[in-house]
Amino acid sequence: MKIKIGKVFGISIEVHYTWLIVFFLFTWSLASGYFPQYFPGWSGISYWAAGAISTIFLFGGVLVHELAHSLVAIKKGTEVKSITLFIFGGVAQSTEEPKEANSELLISLSGPIASLVLAGIFFLLAYLSPEEISSAILSYLFLINVLLAVFNLFPAFPLDGGRVLRAILWKWKKDYKQATRIATSTGIVFSYFLIFLGFFSLLQGNLVTGLWWIILGWFLQNSAESSYQQLLIKQALSGLTVRSIMETEIKSVPPNITLEELAREHFLGFQQTAFFVSWGDEVLGIVTIGDLKKIPRDQWNSETVRQIMTPMDQIETVSPEENAYDALLKMTSKNVGRLPVMEDGKLIGIITRQGLLDALRIRAEIMGI
Repeated sequence: MKIKIGKVFGISIEVHYTWLIVFFLFTWSLASGYFPQYFPGWSGISYWAAGAISTIFLFGGVLVHELAHSLVAIKKGTEVKSITLFIFGGVAQSTEEPKEANSELLISLSGPIASLVLAGIFFLLAYLSPEEISSAILSYLFLINVLLAVFNLFPAFPLDGGRVLRAILWKWKKDYKQATRIATSTGIVFSYFLIFLGFFSLLQGNLVTGLWWIILGWFLQNSAESSYQQLLIKQALSGLTVRSIMETEIKSVPPNITLEELAREHFLGFQQTAFFVSWGDEVLGIVTIGDLKKIPRDQWNSETVRQIMTPMDQIETVSPEENAYDALLKMTSKNVGRLPVMEDGKLIGIITRQGLLDALRIRAEIMGI
């Protein structure tokens, strides 16, 4: 679940629910550990206030880091739709990868540079601050932004340093796939190191730190592997359009039949889990077996398809000339198994997740991917 909090430079800023967990953990850790250890003698409320303010500005720094990536990416021709703050920091949602090595290099370096600039600003403000509490908060923010920049520069994909490594290898070897494979391998090795570090910390009695490193290592491992798999999928579907794999035989149901008829004559009759809803030549929407299951069984004879269908204006669609990979991304992001194919405002076919996966399997085998 995500909460949209606004837009910056046209980029949607969202907060994932896991951010609330880490906000509490960071605030508690700073209020009960870091600040009392290095700055004894404050009141309890001062420690908690310092912890909360520091955590807010910490994630503000993460947001600036991701905005730097995003603004450079936009300048280099890559669309960025949103930035999401979550338990491990932040991630920018881009529509595509950089088109050439120099662009990826600049995009990757922009985030750590922004963090170092922020660190310099906080260092100067801490030096000039006359109050101990404000100076302590600013000093912590200086330190954490330096660590954020340094950690992200490790040459382990998908960290910024791993993307820098991929950009250098891409420019040198002229092979994006090979560069990604090598950068991904370094990312997986680094993730195993973090997991080992986590177990070592657990043996030393540091429960929270150990679990944090293990979870972070696991997350980086999964991210590295999924990024490479995504590249292989994109290459396998390259050049394949929606038109070439869409189904043109479209089964539909009228909007005025009861749910009992829908279940008996259509879902059971055709062994299909979704149908378009149409009246004459007009397509009104789509109804799925999931929609049906939301309605109590004793109401199936009294309610109609029109009452539970999803109208067409609420359904994600694709055009016949759209790339099949983009269609797959739409299905994944919306968590749907099919998309209507529209041309000049008319429904001309349907593309299904199963159809895409069949095409992917065949092309991967032929291409040796």
